[in-house]
Amino acid sequence: MASAQPTFSKKVFDGSVEDDDSIWREYVEAATAFDTKMVENWNKILDVILVFIALFISATIPFVIEASEEFDSNPVNMTNNILIALYNKPANGSSLHISDF
Repeated sequence: MASAQPTFSKKVFDGSVEDDDSIWREYVEAATAFDTKMVENWNKILDVILVFIALFISATIPFVIEASEEFDSNPVNMTNNILIALYNKPANGSSLHISDF
């Protein structure tokens, strides 16, 4: 069965690339232009993303700070309240409701 792989002439791959080859110079110019455009586009996209992130963070931080003050309970105060309730618990065996704290 015949091989489906293409055959190449050795002449294509034998020569080394010189700095003054016209093909090399054209490639470097084209690649540099392409890379420059690509980096400029990435920089523009990153600038927009960073501005959006900064605006989002500056808008949400006050809400997070305000909400965190309400969620943060001091465990020492909670423990003290429970101990006081246990100490003041009537001897008749009535139940103690933790939800009262």
